[in-house]
Amino acid sequence: MRGIIVAVGVLGVIGSADGAARSERRFSFTYGAVASGIPAGARIRTWIPLARNDRFQRAVLIEKDLPAPGRVLIEPEYENRFLLVELTAPASGEVSFSLTYDVLRREAKPYETDGQVPARFLLADRLVPVGGKTLDLLRGIVVPEDPERALRVLYDRVLDAMRYDKTGTGWGRGDAEWACESGFGNCTDFHSVWMSLSRASRIPARFEMGFPLPEDLNEGEIAGYHCWAWGHAGGRWTPVDISEADKDPSKAEYFFGRLDGNRIHFTTGRDIALPGDPRGGPVNFIVAPYVEVDGKPFDGVKVRCRFRDR
Repeated sequence: MRGIIVAVGVLGVIGSADGAARSERRFSFTYGAVASGIPAGARIRTWIPLARNDRFQRAVLIEKDLPAPGRVLIEPEYENRFLLVELTAPASGEVSFSLTYDVLRREAKPYETDGQVPARFLLADRLVPVGGKTLDLLRGIVVPEDPERALRVLYDRVLDAMRYDKTGTGWGRGDAEWACESGFGNCTDFHSVWMSLSRASRIPARFEMGFPLPEDLNEGEIAGYHCWAWGHAGGRWTPVDISEADKDPSKAEYFFGRLDGNRIHFTTGRDIALPGDPRGGPVNFIVAPYVEVDGKPFDGVKVRCRFRDR
C-alpha cells in the first residue's frame, strides 16, 4: 500500500539559528524495516514509532509504503505516537515497510517551562534506579545544592567516569548499575547513569531516542540509533549529550546545554507501555519497531534508515 500523507500539527516555538552548520538542518529521512522468518499465516502486529514534532523539530510524513493499513495510537505517559499495523504473514514469511519524512531540525537549547514538570521524571525506571550503585561515582564529590550547578557537576562526573566503547556484551541496554560498574557503554548507558544521579539529586530527568546524522555527509544510510537526555533545574529544561562529548572532547562544553541539529527525535521515555494491548508488556526503550507474531515478541527485525539533505 503506497500513498502520500500530510502530517497534522504545527511546529512549536523554535530557538533561533545562529548560522552555524549544526544549528539547523533540513533533510528527508526514510525509516524502514524488514521482518523475516515469520511462519506463513501467522498474525503479525507491528508498532512503528513515529517521529515527533516539538519546539526543535518539525517532521512531516510525506510518503509511506506499508503492507497493510495502519492506525495511529498515542501512548499517554510520554505522548509518543505509534503506527499500529496488523496483518497475516504472507507465504514468503517476510514483511517490510518504510515511512519518509521531510524534517527540519534545529539546535536545541535550554528552554523555560510554563507548567509543572511531571513527577514521572523523578521516578526510577526498571534499569535506571534512583541512586543505588551509581552513587558510588559521587564518593568524594560535592554535589551543589543549587540544581543548576548540580546538573553540570553530574555531567562532568559521568563524562570523567565512563568511556564510549561497544566491545563485549552488556552495553546498550541502558542499565545504569551495569554501566556504573563497567565504566563503559554506548549512549543509552551514559545517559542512564546521568539520569540515575540526577533523579537521586531531586532533579527531574528525561530520556530521548532517535537517530544521528553524519555531520560531514549530505546523504547516506544511518548505522544505528542515538539517544540523549534533559535535566530540569531553575525552571527550565537543559539538554546533555554526554556520549558525544566523550567521542569528541573538544565539544564537551558544547554538549552541556546544546544539541546540534544532526539528529532526529522519535521517542521519549523508558519503560514505555505501548498502546493497543501488546502481550510483551512495557518496553525498556523504543526506536526500532516492536513486533509480535501470534502474540509473542519477535526479534527478527532489521531497521534500515536513510537520509538526504534538502
